[in-house]
Parts: sequence; structure tokens; C-alpha cells
Amino acid sequence: MNARKALLVTLLVVLVYGGIVLWGDVQRLRAVLASYQGWTFAAALALASTNYVVRWIKWEYYLALLEIRGVPKAESATVFLSAFVMSITPGKAGEVFKSALLQSARGVPVATTAPIVIAERLTDLVALILLVALGGFWFPGGRLYAAAAGTLVAGVMLFVLSARLAHAVIDLAAR
Repeated sequence: MNARKALLVTLLVVLVYGGIVLWGDVQRLRAVLASYQGWTFAAALALASTNYVVRWIKWEYYLALLEIRGVPKAESATVFLSAFVMSITPGKAGEVFKSALLQSARGVPVATTAPIVIAERLTDLVALILLVALGGFWFPGGRLYAAAAGTLVAGVMLFVLSARLAHAVIDLAAR
């Protein structure tokens, strides 16, 4: 798709979305926007940006761990961010696109970098479960969920860190 077609499609989407918004309750939308605190947008933008920076640092760590060298930081960041185009795929499996981009740009085999995506998803899962565990202490009845989440994280960590346990579970699942 050339740039002109992409611009036209984008404008069409904006117009359709704008029409839907206007067709809805315009007065209610005005009331919500009037009470909107501008600093909350800046705070959300800062938190989201920090999230992507931390995740990119994690990506760089995994590349170094696999001894994938020679990828300039700017190119690595571009590859990392480009994969978010595919993040709406089930289980974010489309993020393996990063591996395809690295293979295309640097000749790094997909089989070498694809496990990074699995490691990223696993660490994201552990982080979310820990957030549930920590947040659970603040809500009535949340300590049960916090304990369950903590137990789940401990179980995942045992599975990941113990090759013997992992092989036993895999053998059991294979049967």
C-alpha cells in the first residue's frame, strides 16, 4: 500500500470514528471532557513510555544472553517496537515478527530469537500475577487472591528453574 492510500484510509477511519462519536451523546462527551484532568493524560503517557523502555531493556538483555551482537541500539529499538503491530494476534504470537525482522536485517535465525518472545510472555505473566498478589492485599477478601497468585508465581518459578521438574511435567503431558 502506498503512502497516499494509507493516508486516505487513515482519514476515512478518523471520519467514521468522529461520526460515531457525534452520533452518540455529544452533551455527555462534552461533560466528560470538561472534567478531564490534563495531567492524567501526561501521567498515563509517561507510565506507558516507561513500560516500553523497560520492556526494550529486557529485549536487549535477552539478545545479549543469546550472544546476538552487532545490532545497533536504534535498529534493535525499531525491531522491538515494530513487533507491536502484531500484538493483537492470539497470545501475542505475532510478536515473533521481531525474529523475522532480525533474520531479514541481520541474518539471525528465527529459531534463535523466537524463544525470546516466549520468555517475554512468561515474565509478563509473572509480573501480572505479582501485581494481582500485591494489589490483593488492599481489597476486602483480596488476601485469598493474593495468596493464590503468589502460589502460582512460585509454581511457575519452580517449573522454570528446575529442569528435572519441567521434564517430568512434559513427560507426563506427553503421555
